[in-house]
Amino acid sequence: MQMYAGRLQPGRRDLHVPSSRVGTGPHILSRMSARSDAGIEIGRTLESIREVVAAGDLAGVSEADTRAHFIDPLIRSLGYRKFAEVQREVYTSAKEFLDYVLIVNGQRRIAVEAKRLSHKLTEQDAAQVIQYCAVLGIEWAVLTNGRELRLYHQYAHGPVSDKLLFRLDLVGWGSEAELDALVDQMWLLSRDAFTGRDGPMAWMRAQRLDAALRDALTNPDSVEVKYLRKRLADLGIVDAATAEVAGWFKARLLEPGPVPGGEGPDKQGPGKVSAKAAGGKLPARPGGTQPTYWMLPAAARQDVTALESVQRWLTRGMWGMWESTPGRKAIRAGDWLAIHAGSTGVVAYGRVTATPDVQLADEELPEPQEKPTYRVPLSDIAWVTPPVVIDLELRAKLDAFKGRDPAMKAWGWVVQTTRRVSEADFRRLTGRA
Repeated sequence: MQMYAGRLQPGRRDLHVPSSRVGTGPHILSRMSARSDAGIEIGRTLESIREVVAAGDLAGVSEADTRAHFIDPLIRSLGYRKFAEVQREVYTSAKEFLDYVLIVNGQRRIAVEAKRLSHKLTEQDAAQVIQYCAVLGIEWAVLTNGRELRLYHQYAHGPVSDKLLFRLDLVGWGSEAELDALVDQMWLLSRDAFTGRDGPMAWMRAQRLDAALRDALTNPDSVEVKYLRKRLADLGIVDAATAEVAGWFKARLLEPGPVPGGEGPDKQGPGKVSAKAAGGKLPARPGGTQPTYWMLPAAARQDVTALESVQRWLTRGMWGMWESTPGRKAIRAGDWLAIHAGSTGVVAYGRVTATPDVQLADEELPEPQEKPTYRVPLSDIAWVTPPVVIDLELRAKLDAFKGRDPAMKAWGWVVQTTRRVSEADFRRLTGRA
């Protein structure tokens, strides 16, 4: 796969198979080849969805159009190609029909409910497809409108929100790395993932194991920490309190972020920004490599505005990302993040100090989160005052809009998800140009 000016072009990565596997590798090679081909097919379909969304005329796209042009190709790309592997319009009860049932080795594995491209997915929609799963005895439920995909575990206890495993933005990716991360998540639903394995269950178990171990090793009152304290004392190494033992693990597993260098916007005078924002070249990554520049969206939550949410995170020297956040695995120490707070505009930026692969404990979250959240530790935090609003004049200058009409009605794609931007755009978006 190769990306040129934001458009996916036909192509394929070379497949490098370790020599130790060459003698036993036809199945490995065919599986790798299928995965590579699927990534190309998925990318083409997602690019076509983005083009339709960018055009802005979603009202004319029916549910049947959405299924035929977008959902059907994605299902085929995930390996469900044979007649016996896809059932359509499956009767459930009371004259209600489920759009798709995906079958692996004769077993119904995934129920898929598709909505039209313009439809905003709701918990009521999710409850509907979960109910279909309960009637048909299917474990996994997918709800999608072509722009977003949600995966639910029907057997999980609790309300609908507790059954949600992840939510994927199918049109918000902006680079090959982000697309690869998105395909990796989607591949949990593939036929290959269910062949000899249990699909998303292994991923879900890994998440639970990670959370359980972090909780056990960072909680001073846990049996595990108390045992380690006694073990250290018995060995005569150190007579440490349980809080010290838990603190040792927390420092290594949770990587507390540094104290922010800038003040919040409520403490700065009009028109002022941190000294870091005065211009000049942004520092390179450790080792001298060039940083990557990102823009992240912040959303309002219940009675908290998007700006208030940003303040809560940045005053703790960090940002947060879910497991499924596009681009999370591509962010590295030395990269720069700009944060867009809804209608307020771009309000702050900072420098990443470590890869976002450490999960936050509940007590460390600045605000409640629906899913496990990973720390993005930041330094050199600067508040942009006044915020930079992405209006028509600015959009006309952005590299992100090259080849696109900056006056398009549906320009919000640029701020809907984590997105890689050019250094020039980063400067414009943070008022440094």
